[in-house]
Amino acid sequence: MRLRSAGQVRLACSEILLQRRHSTGEFMKFEWSTPPTYEQVEEFFSCLIDYERAQAPQFRSETKESDLERFRNMLAELAFPQFAAPAFHVAGTKGKGSTCAILASILRFAGLKVGLYTSPHLESYCERLRVNEEPISPHKFAEIIKSLALWIKEHRGDAAQNFRTVFELLTAAAFLYFRESGVDVSVIETGLGGRLDATNVFQVRSGCLQKPLINIITSIGYDHTETLGSTIEEIAAQKAGIIQPHAAVVVAPQPPAHAQTVRRIISHKAASVQCQGLFFADDLLKVSELSSHPATLPKPFQKARFALSPESRDMAERSRLGQALADGLELELSLPGTHQLDNLRTALVALLAAEQVGLKPVDPQAVLAGVRNVKWPGRFEILSYNPPVVVDGAHCELSTRAMAETFCKLWSSVRPHVVFGLMRDKNIYAILQALEMMPQPVQFYCCAPPSPRARHAEEVAATVQKVLQVPASTHISPAEAVSAAWENLSREGGALVCFGSFYLLAPCMKALKSRLPGENAFRE
Repeated sequence: MRLRSAGQVRLACSEILLQRRHSTGEFMKFEWSTPPTYEQVEEFFSCLIDYERAQAPQFRSETKESDLERFRNMLAELAFPQFAAPAFHVAGTKGKGSTCAILASILRFAGLKVGLYTSPHLESYCERLRVNEEPISPHKFAEIIKSLALWIKEHRGDAAQNFRTVFELLTAAAFLYFRESGVDVSVIETGLGGRLDATNVFQVRSGCLQKPLINIITSIGYDHTETLGSTIEEIAAQKAGIIQPHAAVVVAPQPPAHAQTVRRIISHKAASVQCQGLFFADDLLKVSELSSHPATLPKPFQKARFALSPESRDMAERSRLGQALADGLELELSLPGTHQLDNLRTALVALLAAEQVGLKPVDPQAVLAGVRNVKWPGRFEILSYNPPVVVDGAHCELSTRAMAETFCKLWSSVRPHVVFGLMRDKNIYAILQALEMMPQPVQFYCCAPPSPRARHAEEVAATVQKVLQVPASTHISPAEAVSAAWENLSREGGALVCFGSFYLLAPCMKALKSRLPGENAFRE
């Protein structure tokens, strides 16, 4: 018998309701209050297809190709809000969110007003739309969503049902909010893939004013293979689909096993569209780690030196940042993990490349401050140091391996208690095998994240026992899994790690907040 909490039952029912509402035209009949509320927005979203919550058999690309063209046409009717400011458009399997966060922090410290659009969120959709790190207010968010819904109803009639997905609506809302806020630059993270992602709307068209664009491809690996393809060639081609002729293209360091394959695919795409320069971060910028502060309060920093390679010294002539990197620039990064140094390296090359397509150069002092103060919740986020408590949204092989390496670097002899839950479309075997660097876990506490796509806790526990041969218990909810893990942690010592899905993190953090010692308060 499978354990099902009341929350899981409600989610399953809401999934059925979602399908019925979409099929019966509830979208057109929805009644808004004045002023609209955030709760209404969530109710309205149930009238649209939401692939983040859809059952796995129905999960596919965010839009069909013809639908993406339809979405671009709709943005054209809204006067091209995506072109209101220069943009960094970021795709990849791992590191794209962190790279976005680093870029946004640096640009903000450079005195620019920065729009940041990322996904998913931990607690509220408002987290996805930020200006200078501040999430959009619930009132403003509801106001924009209502205005979009009414606009579509007015302009499309019954055809409005072709406006299909929650992610499309969120993407349009982000562009409109950034334009209304008067941002100087936007940093846009793809949702899934690239070629058919709803953020891939930066093609220059008649009537729009072209702005500088920087396409960034972060580390590529196996994830969403049922949608993007089962080979690195197929996945890389989907990510490279964001590359535009008027853009500078930056490619992050890639896993050695398929680095040449990724380079070949992206180089071919960049050449075919005749982009404005192709920059491989590991060719242009060398990094040497100088030190890593221990896992002590207030937070661990890692210090590294970044220097332009000899063959790329010509970039030093164009700006103060280029000159500083030519001499060697020492930076302290607030995000733990060696993999974050690669994300920072990618961001720095992107800033240099941006100058080539007309973006204002960034001062080295802004880089120093932005890097030291960057925040990125839910990505190896340390909630406590004594005992060590970490939450991480790692949900694929690459991100799990990075999490394990970071944990081992900070607490090499501490065995963790692991709260674990993931979606059915994830490769659980590859994820578990990626934990090989981590000290052997004391126990896994398996649960289903609050999503209709969640894998059942019993199946997860059985696979953990088979692959890792460690004890694994099942729990009806993330809160109960945390409670059991905390009880054993208090008695036996060790660390606590919660990972496997972003949907797991918010309930785990809520359950942990009352248990952590006062000096380890988080989310202040």
